[in-house]
This record gives sequence, C-alpha cells and structure tokens, in this order.
Amino acid sequence: MPLKNIGNEDLKIGDIVIRAERCCDAGLHDDGCREHDVALVIEVGIDMWGRETIPTGIKMQWPDGETEIVYTDEVFSINDSQ
Repeated sequence: MPLKNIGNEDLKIGDIVIRAERCCDAGLHDDGCREHDVALVIEVGIDMWGRETIPTGIKMQWPDGETEIVYTDEVFSINDSQ
C-alpha cells in the first residue's frame, strides 16, 4: 500500500493516517512512537500553539481510543483513494 504525505490542504475528517517514521526517529513524541499503528482523523485545521501555523494541526484517534494532535506533515495518508 503506497503512502502519501499529502500536506495540510488535502486531509479531511475520516481519513486514515500513519505516523511518519522520521518523526519517530527524531524522538518528537514522548508517549512512545506509534509509527506502525493507523489512526483516524477526527478534526482538521487546528491552529497549533493558539495561532495559525503552516502546516496546520489535525486531531487523530488511535485504535485504543486515545487522541493526539499533530502537525499534518507528521502523518501519511493510507486511504485507498489517495
């Protein structure tokens, strides 16, 4: 299944994403890296740090029910339609 880093303009609620391996390697996440788990996008267009940024943020939900907000360039879309 090909992965596609589609940036902030194309992600939408309901998309299935996977964490970018480079974010895990760089140690950007303290909660343990979930680079091989898929997540569901549940919110898009989040202003990170309380202000508009590029890329914007998304809120995603992991299979265990936990949610996380990340920059859109930290994930790859794995939707079949992409």
